[in-house]
Amino acid sequence: MQGFSLIEILIAMAIMTVGLLGAAKLQALVLQAHRDASHHMTAAELAGDLAEAMLVNPALAHAAALGAHGDSRAGCHTGPCQPDVLAAAQWASWQASLRTRLSGARGVFCPRGKLLVSGAQWRCGDIGASAPSLGIGWRVGTQSEHLRVFYLPAPHYFSN
Repeated sequence: MQGFSLIEILIAMAIMTVGLLGAAKLQALVLQAHRDASHHMTAAELAGDLAEAMLVNPALAHAAALGAHGDSRAGCHTGPCQPDVLAAAQWASWQASLRTRLSGARGVFCPRGKLLVSGAQWRCGDIGASAPSLGIGWRVGTQSEHLRVFYLPAPHYFSN
């Protein structure tokens, strides 16, 4: 007899189906990993932007530590501006950029302590750290919150 029996064809189709399902699952995992890596890169870029801004205006570190609520549209670009007003505006602008680029994100700056995380609560600890820490957290869909902690390279911001 020549040809294939019905059983052989069914077994071949089952093997091919399992392989295609595995490839589809792998593709979904690759897309998720790419999205996660993209979000982590964005968080790192935003942390770098904040660190650079703090080097230019050390008052920004104090405004961030206090959680200053400034106006990101402050008129500092049209004339002289006090460093603390500029710093509050820069912090507000950075927070707005954070929420825009990482949907629903939040950032916490800890000048002298490490960022302590307990569930959804973030706070700066009393434990001394060798460098200021910046926590950036965001959600993607229904996933749990992603958190990245960056140690900024300028502990001299807070030397008294």
